[in-house]
Amino acid sequence: MNRLILIGNGFDLAHGIQTGYNDFIKWYFKQCLVKAETGVPSDDPLVKIVQSGYPMPGQLKNIDGYLAYFYEIGLDKSETASFKLKGYNNDYQNPFTVVIKTKLADLLLQKCSYTTWVEIENDFYDCLTEILKSNKDKQKELDELNGALEFIIAKLSDYLSSLKPEYLVDGYPEILQMPFRKTDFVPEMDVAERPEHTMILNFNYTDTVENYFRRHTLVRLPVVPPMEVNYIHGKLDDPSNPLIFGFGDELDDNYRIMELERTKGFLKYIKSFWYFRTSNYHDLLRFTQSAPYQVFVLGHSCGLSDRTMLNMLFEHENCKSIRIFYYQKGDFNNYDDLTYEISRHFNNKVRMRQVIVSKDKSTPMPQVKTIEDVAREARSQS
Repeated sequence: MNRLILIGNGFDLAHGIQTGYNDFIKWYFKQCLVKAETGVPSDDPLVKIVQSGYPMPGQLKNIDGYLAYFYEIGLDKSETASFKLKGYNNDYQNPFTVVIKTKLADLLLQKCSYTTWVEIENDFYDCLTEILKSNKDKQKELDELNGALEFIIAKLSDYLSSLKPEYLVDGYPEILQMPFRKTDFVPEMDVAERPEHTMILNFNYTDTVENYFRRHTLVRLPVVPPMEVNYIHGKLDDPSNPLIFGFGDELDDNYRIMELERTKGFLKYIKSFWYFRTSNYHDLLRFTQSAPYQVFVLGHSCGLSDRTMLNMLFEHENCKSIRIFYYQKGDFNNYDDLTYEISRHFNNKVRMRQVIVSKDKSTPMPQVKTIEDVAREARSQS
């Protein structure tokens, strides 16, 4: 029996690394504002920002305050010429003139707020299907959309490269080398205690998981034995393994129509065509075909942007068990939400119910301790 560990963005977040798309969009928008504040217009394929000539409202103090205000209500609202602040009756003139240049940028900035979460790949596909059904100049709209995504990928790479993992978290070495449990399988299976072969299928571009294979003198964590890490979506700062970003649901009805479209560009950022650039996908196929395997889900949302691949992995005859490590904070956990997402990748629902390990036999993902967590523990012990 082998084991396939799916590593997603939630894994980096559990390590205190701000890799969420909301974090990225805020970083990008702040860069634009900082540049515009110097008097130099910020103009790129997504937005154009220039100083309007009006001062920054004293209540906001600076760009951080300005960003925090519009993040609360949606960054797309920064296009307004004037706005009100809570607790004040005055209209304040916007110190910046903001022009959102593309539909994709409008969606991303609109959703970037405290109450909603950006899903760049899904929003990109929504724009793609909208163009598919459009009566306008499809080629022009496609070129604009693909150009915007190309720019986003480049900026995302810059952002992620600026983040440095600072922590290892107790619990992950044990998870990465966890013994098999008979009760994870239906019917119960007599298998070797340890996986014969473990592949970590890393959907992140970062190498956070590899920190557990390196020796650290400042942490008291066991070093796990080497495992194969497959950077299926590419790796930061590795030209031989470029970043793959786009959409991967080839089972969608609209995708079949796109394949027949004469307008060039619909398939440019469909993930399957990027997989041909390296041997990573073929390595994954060889793994799935070599022996039965159990899947661990660690921080992967299992969303539709990877539907074709996840369908192949979950419904494969060699997939014998799927164990979810879910996010939990207080009384909230996302185990149920993950099962909803995983179910979308199954055509055979009977098999789905057979292979997903029940919640009572699943465990939460370990999380890095925040300052608030440490303070709370100290209060409880005093």
